[in-house]
Amino acid sequence: FFFFFNMSCVVRLLASVGFLLFLSAALTPWYFEFIGGGVAQYSYEVTSHHFLYIVSWSGCTESCDFKYDVEFWDFGEDSDVHAIYGITWSLTVLATIFSMFVILTGKAVTGVCSIVLEIIALCIFFAVTPAYNADTMVCENGPCDQFAGYQEYDGLFDGSYVWGPSFGWIAAILAICWMGLVTLVGCCCCCVNCFCGKKKDNYEIQISDYQQTTYPPEYSHNPSTPVFTPSPTYHSTNETYEEYSSPKKEFYQIPQYTPE
Repeated sequence: FFFFFNMSCVVRLLASVGFLLFLSAALTPWYFEFIGGGVAQYSYEVTSHHFLYIVSWSGCTESCDFKYDVEFWDFGEDSDVHAIYGITWSLTVLATIFSMFVILTGKAVTGVCSIVLEIIALCIFFAVTPAYNADTMVCENGPCDQFAGYQEYDGLFDGSYVWGPSFGWIAAILAICWMGLVTLVGCCCCCVNCFCGKKKDNYEIQISDYQQTTYPPEYSHNPSTPVFTPSPTYHSTNETYEEYSSPKKEFYQIPQYTPE
């Protein structure tokens, strides 16, 4: 019992790490855009997109202040892109809930549901490129052209433009790999449990057969003492027997009576 309890604790502990990874994927942005460059000084601006909010921060090397801003994403803006983010976020939340069930039950079966849901979410998120293209009037480069990329600007304004998946997307991939490990460990524990359970059942059957052994009522049996079995009595074949003879019949003559 102590061995199985430890195996369940190992599955729960590993599933806790997977739950944190799924939770990170559900709470952090999945996509970012970075623009940096300048003539006199280097300035940059980073924008990260989540289904519920948009995070942006900017700064420069000399005369400007660092700016950080978080705003909620209006559902009326970029409808196709927002729909892709919404479907991906919903599937990630469901995967997070199923990973929590692994912690509560100690069984890694529900971890398979988390893996499948998150794989579907990752595949759907690749459709964000055509969604950006549909929501953009003129597309030259960037998310509307490629899922991830890098471009440099030369001339009067020297700079670079980088876009691609962000922390949430990377956390989702790590969560899938980690939950796969949890499922593998859970399957191994289940196999060991089934093997040891069969041996335990056979042992209990042998004990029950021994305890249900019946004895004759005239003998009292104590398991700690040997059972007494009376031996049958045999007669020797060398004994002699006298033959039975019937008594001899004796005949008597009855006297005759003569009247006077």
